[in-house]
Amino acid sequence: MSLRTKLSRLVVIVGLCCFAFADWSAVAEEVLRNQDVVKMVSAGLSEEIVTAKVREAPRVEFQLSVDDLIALRKAGVGDRVVQAMLARSKPAPQTPTNSVALEVAGLDSRLIVSGLTSVSLKSAEGTLPLRLIRGEVASPKFFVYMNYRGSQSPVRIRDKRPVLLVTSASAPEVGRYFFAKLNSDKREGVRSLKLGTMVTKTGRPGGRAAPDPDWVLPFDVKEESPGTWRIMVKRDLEPGEYGWYVNLEMDASKGVNPQGGGLFDFGID
Repeated sequence: MSLRTKLSRLVVIVGLCCFAFADWSAVAEEVLRNQDVVKMVSAGLSEEIVTAKVREAPRVEFQLSVDDLIALRKAGVGDRVVQAMLARSKPAPQTPTNSVALEVAGLDSRLIVSGLTSVSLKSAEGTLPLRLIRGEVASPKFFVYMNYRGSQSPVRIRDKRPVLLVTSASAPEVGRYFFAKLNSDKREGVRSLKLGTMVTKTGRPGGRAAPDPDWVLPFDVKEESPGTWRIMVKRDLEPGEYGWYVNLEMDASKGVNPQGGGLFDFGID
């Protein structure tokens, strides 16, 4: 066999391998389109399964104009699935990369990393965005408190049953997030939250930065829309100072300062 013949065969083999690899890559990275969603719905798959598939697909190429949405509705695609399709089609928000940008966003890198991106207060008076404030640890008379500047929050409502809308990569869980009631000290010009030891669902202590159990309120969590969670307190709130407290100490292994317990604060008149 001549050298030219051997080279020709080698070129053919390499070409076939490249073609096969390209074809395998295309199969491996599945692209989900409108017709795939309609096919799953028509096959009788539940809305939960179809929604999960939309969220977890490696790539999506949805067509979601007004006419497309009407066509999906006529094909029997439910609202929850359509909401998931719309969420996947939105451009990914750019994560702030410096402290100035994070401050403007009202967040800090510890929350960005944990997946929490925004907190809003929804009441009969409207919806208000809440900003993160940081506390300072104080230890008078053998107790430990997280103090926040100002005896009152600038965000004030009258509704006794407000709702928090939390945008997060996963559902807020007890042990990291708390619906807290604070004590207002006008003489010192601070709001205080008593700290204690809280056990998480995994059985591990939440740490000293977790609020005392008597200073937190039970709440329910419901998914408002993909990535947005409705936090509902289980009883009417009395006039006073409140907040959505984030136990940042649970990231202590990553070098986080436990004295930076974050609070999205508001008050009820």
